[in-house]
Parts: sequence; structure tokens; C-alpha cells
Amino acid sequence: MEEDFNLSHLIALLDEKVPLNWSEKWDNSGLQLGDPDSSINSILFSLNPSSSAISYAVEKKNDLLITHHPLFFHPVKQIDSSIWPGNLIYSAIKNGLSIISLHTNLDNARFGISVKIVEKLGWKYDSPLVVEENGWGPGVIGEFDSFRTVSEVAEELMEKLSLNSLRISPCRKKVKKFAFCGGSCFSLAGEVLGTDIDLFVTSDVKYHEMLDSSEKHLCVISVDHSVEWVGFKKFVPMIFSWIKEKGWRLPNYNFFEEDIKVSWHTK
Repeated sequence: MEEDFNLSHLIALLDEKVPLNWSEKWDNSGLQLGDPDSSINSILFSLNPSSSAISYAVEKKNDLLITHHPLFFHPVKQIDSSIWPGNLIYSAIKNGLSIISLHTNLDNARFGISVKIVEKLGWKYDSPLVVEENGWGPGVIGEFDSFRTVSEVAEELMEKLSLNSLRISPCRKKVKKFAFCGGSCFSLAGEVLGTDIDLFVTSDVKYHEMLDSSEKHLCVISVDHSVEWVGFKKFVPMIFSWIKEKGWRLPNYNFFEEDIKVSWHTK
């Protein structure tokens, strides 16, 4: 017979599978707000704990919102329901909505965001970009079967990840060995420069960072940060397999994707 479970059970399970000590020091993964004794009957998954995601969760009567990006990065000094972020906090608490975020602890997992995206692309990989204490870490390093132009790689990214656009550094050479990191990972460029890696795919790369990389013979493709949703969504079935292993009743779930869609205006 399947057992019911509450928020504290799920928090313990997630910390067992994706431990909070895998998170970066600056991060705030884990429980953002909620009553540990509350029952979990319905879960909404979203990349961000945005006002639209929280409103949707309340409308659909979800008990729990699980996101990749945290609700809190910095201390909150007041909760004013008329302004952000107090309006989000107030609405969630008022409607009994708990929020959990799985951020860099999931990024640093062997089955993390970047790994799931690269698997979606069908690219071969063999190691993380940076090795952490848990034996894995952020990003992946892999190799194409043959040399490719950066334009060819860009076209595949746009097609398989349903991207409207991306940015490519000035790069004429063909590439074979790549590093991929789904979030804003250009701070890890030092791990790539000076190696035999030809191409670094990540997000939120600044204009001059791309130009400087080209001068240092590293090709760069900058994708939209929301590409992480591809990896996060592919991770969700793992959560339910863990719940099933515990013999708990499987909750209902749905996805919120509206706030990752970007409209491009052209004349």
C-alpha cells in the first residue's frame, strides 16, 4: 500500500539524492518557504519562482512549487505584499504554497542540468568541466565525432533546443572538443582556456568576453539562460522514480513554461 508523505519527507529525500552540500557557497538551494508538516498532493515545476509561476500554482491548487532558480539569494528585510519580492512571499504563504529550489546542487550532480541538455543534443561527453568533492561538478567536456564549423553547431543547438537566437564569437576554425555549461558559466573560462578545448557553449557571455576569447583561440557560443529548462524538465522523472522507490503515493504534477518564452520583435 502506498504511503502518503509530507514536505519534510520530500526535503530529506532530495537532500539524500541531490545533497545541499553540493551547492556553491553563494547559493541558496533547498527549502525557500513552507510548512514541513504539510501534505504534498500536487507539484508544479518551473525554472523560476516568478510571480506568474506562483500565481499559476495557486490557481491550480498546487501544494508545492519546485524550481531551479531560488526565490532568495539575499536577506529579505521586509515582506510588503504590494512590492517584489514581498508580493511573492505573501501570496505563497497565504495560499499554503511551499517552494523548494534545486540550483547549484543539481548543477553539480552527475545527472545535472548540463548533462541532461547534452544528452538531449546527443553529444558524447566524458567528464565535468570542474571536478567537485562529490566526484562531478558543473558543466561537461566532450568531443564531436568529427570536426565541425561553429555555424553547424549553432544550427543544431537552435533546432534541438528550440532556440530563437544565439550569439557566436568571431571564429573561423573548425571545432571538435567542447565544453558545455547550461547556466552563466563564463566565470569558468579559465578552466577552458589554454586546453585543447575548441568550443565553449554557455549563457550570458558579454560582448567583450566573446571577442577576447576569439583572440585566445577559443570559440564561444552564448545561448539564452532559459536553456536550462530543457535539462531541468528532463530531471523531473528522476524525482518521481525516487518517490516510487520509497513506496510513497505519487503526487500529481504539471509544468509552468510561460516565463521562459521570449518574444523577438523584428521590423
